[in-house]
Amino acid sequence: PARVVGPSPTQLHLMRTMVRALYDEKSDARASRGFFHKKDLDSDEVKVMESFYKTSLSFPYLLALPNTLAAISDLGDLWYREFYLEVTKQMQFPIALSLPWILTEFVIENVEADAPLIEDIA
Repeated sequence: PARVVGPSPTQLHLMRTMVRALYDEKSDARASRGFFHKKDLDSDEVKVMESFYKTSLSFPYLLALPNTLAAISDLGDLWYREFYLEVTKQMQFPIALSLPWILTEFVIENVEADAPLIEDIA
C-alpha cells in the first residue's frame, strides 16, 4: 500500500546517517574492516549519494511546511535597530516630536471644563 504519511524526523535522520556512512571515505562502513571496504561504489554513485545527502537536509523543513512558513515570515528579528538604540542609549528622534507626546501635551495644556480629555490619558 502507498504510504500516506511522510517519514518522521527520526527516520529522516537515520536515512541520512546511513547514506553518509555508505559514501563517506572516513566512515567505519567504508573502512578496511567495514562491510563496504571494497570499491563497491564508483565515483558517479558517490556523487549522487552525496548530492542526495545535501538535499535531504531540507526535508524536515518541507515536511513541516506550515511551521517553516510561519517561522520565515516572522519579521520580529528585523527590529535590530530598536534593540541597538536601546543598548547604546541613543535616541532615534527627540521624544518631543513623537505623536503620543504631542497629543498628551496638547491635552494637558488645553484643559477646559467642557472637554474632560485628561481622564482619557491613562
